[in-house]
Amino acid sequence: MTHPQHGDRNGPYIFDATLNRWVSAAPDPVPARKKSRWWSWLIAAFLGVLGVWLLVPPDEQPHGSTDKERVVALCSKLVREQSLTPSTLKFYTAEAVERPDDWEVTVEVDEQNLFGAMLRVSYTCQVTYDDETGLFSALRVE
Repeated sequence: MTHPQHGDRNGPYIFDATLNRWVSAAPDPVPARKKSRWWSWLIAAFLGVLGVWLLVPPDEQPHGSTDKERVVALCSKLVREQSLTPSTLKFYTAEAVERPDDWEVTVEVDEQNLFGAMLRVSYTCQVTYDDETGLFSALRVE
């Protein structure tokens, strides 16, 4: 067995009988301190908030700036729900007429039928306003 006393300058050595060799007696080097990653947590939190904001459905009642916009949005939502192929809907025109007791909304859409042909379809909604709840509700959709 050779003693690494004079050739190596890595520190003191001791003889380990279980390994049957000389091993370094110096303590293990102190690991370097990890750099702070606070900015990665900040970005992850921002993306999480953004994801939740995008995935949460909007209110059931649309909030337009005018009653006309609100009734058109409600009728458009009901037309999308009633359609057999809602992903193919392309809204063409929407017209709302206020009558003494209710609103009549006519919505024209381009819609794909079950055979794949695009058709222009007209829907008419009758929408009323409830004074107690402050919400619009559709009475019929044709």
